[in-house]
Parts: sequence; structure tokens; C-alpha cells
Amino acid sequence: MRKRVVQLFTLAVVLSVLTALALTSAFAAPVSHQPTSPTVTNPYSPAYGHSYRHGAVPTTGQLGKMKSYQNAHPAATGPNTLSYGGGIDGIGVTSGEEKVYIVFYGTQ
Repeated sequence: MRKRVVQLFTLAVVLSVLTALALTSAFAAPVSHQPTSPTVTNPYSPAYGHSYRHGAVPTTGQLGKMKSYQNAHPAATGPNTLSYGGGIDGIGVTSGEEKVYIVFYGTQ
């Protein structure tokens, strides 16, 4: 009798584990195969249309074509685009138009 109870208990545990696994995989989010890097829009770039070409270096001829295309089609940026100011005199990354504040220290 005791052996039968152990067998039924084991069967119940196995079935509950299998059910939990089936439900977990049924409600899991689908895997997205989107590229992690932004899409390259320059058709002369070696990475154009190939999301797996990270860090591909163009030839000098292709680089000239890439630069001429980039000059003809400037990137559209908004007011919240960060730009690097070169790091001169403590000026680093800025966002939009710079603002200057005067701060007075002292006892007056």
C-alpha cells in the first residue's frame, strides 16, 4: 500500500512539473531577431543591409562615396540630440542649446 502511494505521489509531481514547463513555454514572449545596432542608411556602407557586419571598414573608394552620400543627405536630428563638444575647457556632451548661469558665492 505504501509503495503505491509513493508511486502516485511521484507521478503527480512529474505531471505537475511537466504542466508548469508547458505553460511557461506557452506564455513566454517570442524571441525577436532584431539587430542590436541601428540600421545603416548609407547604401555605400559595407554594413548596409547586413546587420551582422559590425565594424566593417570600407575601402578608400567606398569611403569617398560614403562621404559624398552623407554630405548630400544630412542626418535629421532633433533638439534632444546629444553632441560632443570636443572636451575642451571642461565642455563635454551637450543637449540642445547651451545655457549659462551666473552663481555668486559670498556673504553679501
